[in-house]
Amino acid sequence: MGELSLSNEEREKLKKFWPYVRNVTLLLLVVWSIFAVFIHLLAMFDWWREIKIAGYPAHWLFGTQFSILAYIVTIFAYAYLISKKEEEVV
Repeated sequence: MGELSLSNEEREKLKKFWPYVRNVTLLLLVVWSIFAVFIHLLAMFDWWREIKIAGYPAHWLFGTQFSILAYIVTIFAYAYLISKKEEEVV
């Protein structure tokens, strides 16, 4: 079996940067949520609703579809980092 544990250097690096990674990840989720709401609010204006990308309204693509992708990527990245943090404990 391969070596699955972290080296001491990796553990120290993880301990040092973990609070920043956690805070930045949570900040990204909050900021993107506010951005998505703002994009949907722009749909009140005709000029924004008329913008189409590949036949889809821009507010729908950015506010909904890209938001879903951003949430998925951020949550999976956060879960990966948590698993690395748990490896340190084990």
